[in-house]
Amino acid sequence: MKQLSEELNFNDAMGVLHDYRLVEPTNMFQEPQGYSIHGCLHSWTIHILNEKRDGCLNELAVESVASQVPSQEEAEY
Repeated sequence: MKQLSEELNFNDAMGVLHDYRLVEPTNMFQEPQGYSIHGCLHSWTIHILNEKRDGCLNELAVESVASQVPSQEEAEY
């Protein structure tokens, strides 16, 4: 029940952000994949909420993207 409540709260919050055009749903192959935020909002969050960039988070982001790149040994690379 707690998970359902949290999901409903999340959906309500995202709905408000979408109403103000601060986020847009991202779809791939007709399936919801998440949300993207407006470029101005992204810049603001970095400037205001994350003034000092965390090198560990940058490294984690690069590793996450790199983990999805197929190796050269894969047949359809």
